Formats: sequence, structure tokens, C-alpha cells
Amino acid sequence: MMLSGLGLTKAAYLFLLLPHLVVWLRKRFTARGARAAERVSQEAPRKVDRLVAILSLLIDLVAWVIIVVAGRLEHLPLYALGLFVYPLSAANLPSITSLATGMLPRHYEQTQLVGTLTCLANMVGTIGPVLNNQLYKWALEIEVPEAVFLVAAMISLTALILVGSVQPGGPRS
Repeated sequence: MMLSGLGLTKAAYLFLLLPHLVVWLRKRFTARGARAAERVSQEAPRKVDRLVAILSLLIDLVAWVIIVVAGRLEHLPLYALGLFVYPLSAANLPSITSLATGMLPRHYEQTQLVGTLTCLANMVGTIGPVLNNQLYKWALEIEVPEAVFLVAAMISLTALILVGSVQPGGPRS
């Protein structure tokens, strides 16, 4: 029952809230730099994609930290909060993909990048559960079952640092 609620939370966020958030952010970036209209029209979507990616990764990181703390404290309501917050990070993959495609040089096909990212996601989806299982097995041996979620938090932090270091004015020329 709780898992269906998580899917509903993710769907409601992606379909009802996120599009309005992105439109609002684009209007703010466009209004802020209306003097240089051509430059703004090219950079505003990239800045918004970067901001959405950073916010989504921050939410992802916070959710994993909440789940780790809940596990250490054995506190079910806190764990439920972490599971409620986690689906709100659902925009990270689409916004990072959009950010990456917007930074491609013009002579590259966006379909090549999206195909490569899809291939990587499928490989991680195949290998990840095996690695996760081994990590969890080891974490149980050392009596820290939350280690799996801590590793997820560290991966989110690494992605956050990488996305945060990207300048959205990339090599589009």
C-alpha cells in the first residue's frame, strides 16, 4: 500500500507540479535578463534545467540521509518521511539529460546522447542490483544495514557536485 502511494506521489509531482515549476522558473530567468533577449532565449532553458537538476539532486540527497538516520534510530515515521521525500527527486534524470543535450555542440545528434544515456541506465539497472546485494550482504556482516543508503547518498552528492560545476553556457556553437 505504501509503495503505491510513493508511485502516486512521484506521478503527481512529475505531471502536476514540475511542469508549472519549470514554467515559473523560465519566466523568472527570462524577466531577469530581458535586456539581452537573444542571449537570454538561449541560456534561460539551460539555467532552468541546471537549477531543476540541482534541486532534484538535493532532494535526493536529503531523502537518503533521512532514510539512513531513520534506520540508525529505528524510527518508522522518519523512514516513511524519507520515502515520501524521495519521489520528489524524480526530475533529476530528465533535467540532467536536457542540460546535457543543450550543451552538445551543434554537429552532434541529440539522439546519440540520449541513446548513450539510455544504454548506461540499462547497464546500471542490470549490474546495480548485483552490486547492491553484495554491499547489503557486507553491511549486514558489519551490522550497518544503512550502508546501502549511505552509498546512494554519496552517489547523489557526487552527481550534485558534478552538475553544480557545469556552466550552462556550454559549447553549443
